Order: sequence, then structure tokens, then C-alpha cells
Amino acid sequence: MKTRRLVLVLTLLLSEASSLISAQEMPTQYHLAAHAWSPLNISKQRYLDALEGVCRFAVKHQDADGALIDPSLHHEVQYATPHFAYAVGTFVRAGRDAYLLPNGIATMEHSTRQFSLGRSSIPDGHGEFFIPALAESLGIYRSLVPQSTIDIWQQRLRGCHQTGYMREGEEFLG
Repeated sequence: MKTRRLVLVLTLLLSEASSLISAQEMPTQYHLAAHAWSPLNISKQRYLDALEGVCRFAVKHQDADGALIDPSLHHEVQYATPHFAYAVGTFVRAGRDAYLLPNGIATMEHSTRQFSLGRSSIPDGHGEFFIPALAESLGIYRSLVPQSTIDIWQQRLRGCHQTGYMREGEEFLG
């Protein structure tokens, strides 16, 4: 509770301070990109083609529980599994062939189950990187699976504060 108050106070102070300083008074000497860039203008279909190719390769390394097994290390590594679920859901929802949908569902089952059990059940303790992929995947899979499945996945994700999915000192969810 004290941490939340401190963060709130600091946020308010920084917000007030930044409103007092104009952009002209505080010039920046950096650019986000190393050099000038321009969009590649790649079509949505080409992105989806590439995504589908990656998923077709990755599914060859999926085990019976739905986990993606690294072909070199021979075990599940970090957050590849929930990101695979997100990728499959993305191309299926975009109207592509749904042949990998059962694999995507299996990875959602596996990843949400791991997440609900806490950091010690998540590969390399990287639960914080599960959050974006699983949260976005819930919305994607909503039109692809029964509501009862979505309800189970949501329930598993709700327990994140109690299960200690974050590493020591990483409290960024209120």
C-alpha cells in the first residue's frame, strides 16, 4: 500500500513538473531510432503469411501438454508458448485456415494453467512477459472458443497477485 501511494505521489509530482517545462526549454539530444527510417509498406497478407510460416514451424515442437519445446535446449523456454497462442489466434481470427486452432487452444490451456500456479511454474520465472500475450489472446480467442473456456482462462489469470508470478521487487500492477 505504501508503495502504491509513493508511486502515485511521484507520478503526480512528475506530471506537474513536466507541465511547467516547455519542450523548448528542455531539448532532447537523442532519437529513438539509430537512423532515419521509413515504413516497409508490407501488406497485411504478407505479414500473415510470415506469421503462419513461423507457427507451422513452431507447432512441430509442441508437446502433448501444449508447451513449445525449444529444439536446441529440449525444454520450454521463457514465454514462447503464450506468444505462440497469440500468433495462432491472430492468423485464425484474420480468416486464415483454422488447422492450427487446436494447437493454439492447447497453448492457452497450458500457459494460463502455468500462470495460475505462480512464478515457479513459469519457464525461467518470466511471468511478467506472459501478461501481454495472454491478455491480448483472451480477446482474440473470444470468437474462436466457447465462453466457458474464456471464463476458465480469465479465472486463472485473476490470481496473479496471490501466486507471485513476478520476480522480487517487480510490482507494477496495482
